[in-house]
Amino acid sequence: MDIRELIDLAAAQHNGKAGLARALGKAPPRISEWYAGKHKPEAGEIMRLAEIANLPALSTLVEIQAQLDDKHQALWANALGKLTAAGIAASAICVSALSPSPANAANATLKQTVNQSVYYVNH
Repeated sequence: MDIRELIDLAAAQHNGKAGLARALGKAPPRISEWYAGKHKPEAGEIMRLAEIANLPALSTLVEIQAQLDDKHQALWANALGKLTAAGIAASAICVSALSPSPANAANATLKQTVNQSVYYVNH
């Protein structure tokens, strides 16, 4: 994704770029300048655009900054790789924690609630 795509997605949530500018507290020409590449939005502005577009703010920031910041492009690309790896690892941990294996189930205490089962895993 690039800054133009991000702006398009965010603008779609506010009936166009003018509505997006109002939501961000910016003058409409500023949004056009970002879109045309004449000015670069600040990190907080990129994160706000991501939130408006219903995208993960931090990973979107890193992805966009890797494209916009020539001087630190390798740093941003490295950060994106680490962030992606951390997200995958966190997902795997959550799935593992929420789905105890048969070996772990023997050590789990089961508490029945109305139409649900809650597992407490003892480590």
